[in-house]
Amino acid sequence: MTTLRLRAASGESLITIGANITNELQTVLKGCQKVLIVSDKKVASLYQELFLDITQTNESIKFQHFVIPVGESTKTLATHNSILNVLADFGFTRSDCILSIGGGVVSDIAGFCAATYMRGIRYISIPTTLLAMVDAAIGGKCGVNLEAGKNLAGCFYQPEVILVNVNFLDTLEQREFNCGIAEIIKYAVIADPDLFDLLDNVQANINELVLRSIAIKKDIVEADERESLERMKLNFGHTFGHIAEKVGGYTELSHGEAIAYGMRMETQLLKLAGLADDNGIIGKYLDKFDLKAVPKLDKEVIARHLFVDKKMRGDDLYFAGFCEVGKGKIYKFSKVQMLSYLNLLYKEDSNGNTAKQ
Repeated sequence: MTTLRLRAASGESLITIGANITNELQTVLKGCQKVLIVSDKKVASLYQELFLDITQTNESIKFQHFVIPVGESTKTLATHNSILNVLADFGFTRSDCILSIGGGVVSDIAGFCAATYMRGIRYISIPTTLLAMVDAAIGGKCGVNLEAGKNLAGCFYQPEVILVNVNFLDTLEQREFNCGIAEIIKYAVIADPDLFDLLDNVQANINELVLRSIAIKKDIVEADERESLERMKLNFGHTFGHIAEKVGGYTELSHGEAIAYGMRMETQLLKLAGLADDNGIIGKYLDKFDLKAVPKLDKEVIARHLFVDKKMRGDDLYFAGFCEVGKGKIYKFSKVQMLSYLNLLYKEDSNGNTAKQ
């Protein structure tokens, strides 16, 4: 078992990797009178025995269970409001706790509820997907989607404890597992190219892949919790990826598939702009894990959504990319510059067809 401590301005997270979930929770939950477990329907169905173990080994605590539908479309202010009302109805106080058990959607909304109920109650996260283990559950970003875009309502709120156990991955479908691989590829590009070698044998290297990915995110968050600059590097693939998710109604692509698409497009844009070249390694590994989705997005749709992105600062877009594989970099593009790069990316071929790279 390995323990890391993430120290940020808003609070600290103890991250335990290889945790015995039931045993660890007995220690972590001491002092709580009430705990609300937030999960989705799939997790609630798969892990009924775990939920029973948690409640039986903590008999002095009153547990409630809030189950949300599966999928990004659940991550709304309406769901947030419903959970807050449950907390109020059952008399939760600041010394009580929200426990999220699930993937990134669950941790995003549970964390937001913990941050906003009574201006902050205890929050513990147990990620059950690879994407949540290496990315979504780490770093304190939480929130919900608005009609205008993804994660436009939210805050920074560090979980008190994050318990990571890769045994949860045994029940993960291959498609969802590969979505977590997309985020690991992102870490390889922005910080640690040796991760590509580990991806050649995922089964043998899964523990190290998870540990090293978490360590990369921990270090970046500690340096820049509130995303003033350094943390923006974690958004590689997310500029175009979030647009693909939103345009698809959060149902056509999973988050990881959208980010994979974003990495392909953003890499090609940087190549065409003469700013970076990955020598094809990003596409090679995305293909290896069947992350090949290409949504139908034209230049006008991309442009319309780009300039309402959270990465805008005034009239400039802070664009997460890399200068070489293993070294992430933030580029500041004016709207004029960004539109010129989009023109290159969507340049018409000799037959008048839009050539999407």
